[in-house]
Amino acid sequence: MSETNKTAEELINERYVVEKEATCPVCESHFKHSIVRKIKIKNVGSDIDLRHYYEPVDPLYYDITTCSQCGYAADAIFFDTLKRAQRDKLVTELSKQYTSVKYPAVYTAKETLAMIKQAFFCADIKESLKSEKAYLCLKTAWLFRDLGDKEKEMKFLESAALGFEAAYTEEEFPICTMDNYTYRYLIGAINYLCGEYEKSSRWIYEIVAEQNINPRLKKRAEDLKNDLRQKIAEAAEKKKKEQ
Repeated sequence: MSETNKTAEELINERYVVEKEATCPVCESHFKHSIVRKIKIKNVGSDIDLRHYYEPVDPLYYDITTCSQCGYAADAIFFDTLKRAQRDKLVTELSKQYTSVKYPAVYTAKETLAMIKQAFFCADIKESLKSEKAYLCLKTAWLFRDLGDKEKEMKFLESAALGFEAAYTEEEFPICTMDNYTYRYLIGAINYLCGEYEKSSRWIYEIVAEQNINPRLKKRAEDLKNDLRQKIAEAAEKKKKEQ
């Protein structure tokens, strides 16, 4: 799906994109970064792996917060959640390597991918949770989906699936702001997109049987379950013919 063709200037003038002041938890400096005013945008659809689309501007492109002073970058939901030891590591390593970068007020995939790359770098320095890195992988896959780069999309989806699966056994909920049901559905959906139908079914079939799940999420799981049954049956038939 593509966004409407408003120019960067129109998005700013009509206040879809605004500057927000933040305080960096690493260097403690004040900086401004762009955010999307979500009350002004419209959800126009979604993909099986919960990648939602909006018009006239997509908040996915603004999910990474980057300090313009020291270079600390992270997804907005993780930006302020630093332990003292993590901060100390970031102060030391970023001071060695960061070169100040000036981003435009309205971001394209190019700027967002650059910020995600920096967020991966910071996640490695602070030895972040597996779920945080998996979340970055998922959003990177979504960006490459927008760019039509299927190979890179699949590469990052596979990494996201592995990371989320590992985090499921190690971390407590909520994980990446998701509850248990949404999280398990997402793992199943990503595995489905990666062609791992048997693995996907193990996650999705359990979700369908849950009683307290959100009705909208349950409908997604039921639809995916039907697709999985067909895919698994087709794979079994193909294997039978090859024998």
